[in-house]
Amino acid sequence: MSSTISPGMHPVLAALQVIETGLDELGEANLWSLLDDESLAVRERLERLSARLYAAKLASTRDVDSRGAAVKAGASSLRAWLINRVRMHPGEATREVLLAAQLDADLPATTTALAAGIITPAAASVIADTDAQLRKTATAAERGEAEALLVSLSRFLCKGRFIGRAGCGRGRPGSAGPGLVSSWW
Repeated sequence: MSSTISPGMHPVLAALQVIETGLDELGEANLWSLLDDESLAVRERLERLSARLYAAKLASTRDVDSRGAAVKAGASSLRAWLINRVRMHPGEATREVLLAAQLDADLPATTTALAAGIITPAAASVIADTDAQLRKTATAAERGEAEALLVSLSRFLCKGRFIGRAGCGRGRPGSAGPGLVSSWW
């Protein structure tokens, strides 16, 4: 892929071109030549970049949805467009559209943390699921406090549960520390 950016190109399109060029270079790089600590740092950095890219993808999904661009292009819905044009699994397309809308409307701290690579997409999903449950009984202020707490505890979040010292899938609810309400999960 060419790394030449056309004059007058929209900044979003130019940024995507730079990312694609960078990924091409990363794919051609010799990971074996890294020292162990560099290898670990690369993996950690890739995780943060992945979260940031996921946040950008959700922002784009929300933008397309709010414009009605998929329907204007002939799809019956954005979900249908994602399934047919982007080849997403139907369940994933549904989750993406819903999560993008929820982050945009209700979860500013989560949106900011995901865009900064501070939290993972899985943690953002757990926070969104929790907020959906809290919406039934909590005030907006209480939900905002819960969101801030969950973002701050995000290193303990894994899809659907708190994680313990053993890692995702082996922890038990509430194992992240005393006083945490595992029933939220």
